Amino acid sequence: MIKINDLMKSFNDKVIFDDVNIEFCDTGEIYCILGESGAGKSTLFQILFGLDNKYEGQYILNGVDAKQYTQNQWSDIRSSLMQIVYQDFKLLENFSVYDNLNYAMNINAENREDKINDALKKMDLTQHIYKKVNKLSGGEKQRLAFARAIINNPKLILLDEPTGNLDDKNANIIMQYISTLKKDGSMIIIITHDSRVIPYCSNILEIVDKNIITKSKNNDIIISKIDYEVISKQSKINSVKYTTNSIKQNLLNIILNNIPVTAIFIVFICAFSLLWTESVDDTNLFYNGLDSSAIYLTSANYTNEYRDDMNYKQLPQMDDGVRINFSDTDLVNVKNIDGVEDALIYIGYKTNFGDINHNKLALSIDKNELSDRVKSLSSFVHFPDKIDFEFSTMNIPYDYFECYNSYSEMKILVGESPQDYSNEILIPEFYAYSIDKTLDNVIGSEINLPIILDQSSKMSTDSYTVCGVYRSSYSNNLSNTQIIYIGYREQVHEELLFSDEGYERYKNNFVNSGGVLAGSLYETKESFLIAMGTGKSDMVIKLIDPKYDESVSEELSVLFPNLKYLSHYEYQRGEYKSTYINMLKLLFFTATIIALLFGLIILFLNKSYLKRRNKELAILYSLGYNKKKIYSILIFEYVIVTTINYFVAYIILFGLYKFYLQYTANYLIFSNTFSLLVISVGYIFIIITTLFSVIFSINAIKLKKLQNYLR
Repeated sequence: MIKINDLMKSFNDKVIFDDVNIEFCDTGEIYCILGESGAGKSTLFQILFGLDNKYEGQYILNGVDAKQYTQNQWSDIRSSLMQIVYQDFKLLENFSVYDNLNYAMNINAENREDKINDALKKMDLTQHIYKKVNKLSGGEKQRLAFARAIINNPKLILLDEPTGNLDDKNANIIMQYISTLKKDGSMIIIITHDSRVIPYCSNILEIVDKNIITKSKNNDIIISKIDYEVISKQSKINSVKYTTNSIKQNLLNIILNNIPVTAIFIVFICAFSLLWTESVDDTNLFYNGLDSSAIYLTSANYTNEYRDDMNYKQLPQMDDGVRINFSDTDLVNVKNIDGVEDALIYIGYKTNFGDINHNKLALSIDKNELSDRVKSLSSFVHFPDKIDFEFSTMNIPYDYFECYNSYSEMKILVGESPQDYSNEILIPEFYAYSIDKTLDNVIGSEINLPIILDQSSKMSTDSYTVCGVYRSSYSNNLSNTQIIYIGYREQVHEELLFSDEGYERYKNNFVNSGGVLAGSLYETKESFLIAMGTGKSDMVIKLIDPKYDESVSEELSVLFPNLKYLSHYEYQRGEYKSTYINMLKLLFFTATIIALLFGLIILFLNKSYLKRRNKELAILYSLGYNKKKIYSILIFEYVIVTTINYFVAYIILFGLYKFYLQYTANYLIFSNTFSLLVISVGYIFIIITTLFSVIFSINAIKLKKLQNYLR
């Protein structure tokens, strides 16, 4: 099995072995290599176990020059063919006795539990099966090391000073057990300076003058040069299971040791949340509420190219060269586009006309009159002492509200938006809680509200039907004036738009802003009236299916080449694409810079952590875990530990917010901190950055360092 030819080994100028030639081929027997301290016994084992290939000569293992084996092949050899019992045992101290045997076994081994229990029984360790190794005595650790070495029935077992620290009685017990291993056909090589092992060995060798000589040999042994199969287990090692168990065994220590990382994550979360508020929220407000099957455009929103061509900057009077508002013809042309289900032109701004009878709302509430549910909120301390309400119309007809809810801050919690020209109202939830604790019970109820009668100052009351409840910002704060919405009202001021007075006003604004009257839409009243169309400046388009977004957008660019329109497609790939991309770039770049800064700190902290882990990694390496598997274990562990740290940071931050931050003047900075989207995106950044720092740290792990721990 083992043949050494002309072996020469030295450290710097010190020669350890000089021209060593020896064979270990007697299966089922015990070799003993004697030598004083410093003679080279441990160096020989390092070579035999594949931990040292800096030598001259040949080391033939299983018929192959050992230097030809790859690291993965050596891992397989340590897994199934050869094992070593170190003088200091090199056990996984923070794991249980069971785990030490379980992680040493070939993953494809049959009857795992039976083999583990049998090994423990032989070593008299059954009663300690779930005890952590660091709780065992020295003798118990040694027996466990023996059990781990034989669990995969290796054909070659290397024993480093197995009796060095034992009294005569225990030395005899250990050697008697070692003798029984011969029955399984294992070759056993012992290195020692203890002559007490000699009676148990059939082949005695000694390191003398940088060479290994045979002192005695059992000539009755039949030499058998059989090549043994090396069983690979690398692809079947469960890194996740090992990592999970490792974290479970060391959870408290991990949390305590990662306090600095948790603190870093808290700072990152705050910075990322502020960045999100300043970039994503502001940009998303632009098309929030726009359905994926809808397109919105206004006659007063022009393409960037058109603005540049016409040198329009902040002019008070603008047009697209064809129209001031949309015409009925425009509407027909849009409806005829393939993929359009329906379209509507309307006046898309909210007004405070009052209710259906033009009565003004005169409702005021002292904040102490609000419900207990609202009062229990921490934000209640920021409420104004008096909250005034006013009516405001919806800014899009009822039938199109689901297509384009331009109230980006509004979300209807229960019910629906009010019908056009009705006595229905949409109220904020904090006011609804004053009516009933359950919002569903509010829907359909009749409430009396104080009003100011139209064209008079007389106070009265009127009855209104609550059709829906919308979400306000009350959980963060409330302004002095709050809105109760009524149905859409459309009022075209014909006397201002189509009269001689209206024409003159528009014309004068155009000229005063630098426009040239000749050839413009304002040159004559006739051209002006054509350009005014219906007097309605907004259009919303329903698509048959979102898949038509691109094709309909292309048709709209032909009908209205100078107008900018709003849709999911346009926002991400059309006229608004640059705004969208710039927002993403800003968010990504800034978040990456923040994450990298924290990643550098984490990288520094990881170095000390990896240093503490090197001993454990070296033990896994000696058990047949290759470098790739060790890396995967570390990466899985870092992902899980990072996740724990991240959410512990969130828990701490939530506690700080609950009991302190929300009462400070800058509490609104944290308005997005606890949203699921911010938590998720922040977590992705943290994981990616941590992985980069971990991979960088892991690459600093050299096999030579692991091998040094096994010397």
